[in-house]
Amino acid sequence: MYLRIGGGDTLFDTNTKRWKISSGINNYYNNWYNDTIPLRFTKTNINYWIEDMMPYYSCDCKQIAVKQH
Repeated sequence: MYLRIGGGDTLFDTNTKRWKISSGINNYYNNWYNDTIPLRFTKTNINYWIEDMMPYYSCDCKQIAVKQH
């Protein structure tokens, strides 16, 4: 089962700063395997960093989500 990340509207953090989160199509990442989901997504403020007066940030993030029994 594929987990779709991002692709929607802009996300706001608790400080009202804007972020763009997206993921590509990949056969391994963002798919459910038994009780584990290897996640990969891009988090950036490239579209908003000047207006939000924040330092530029971009992350090609990888995480592992594991169901706790």
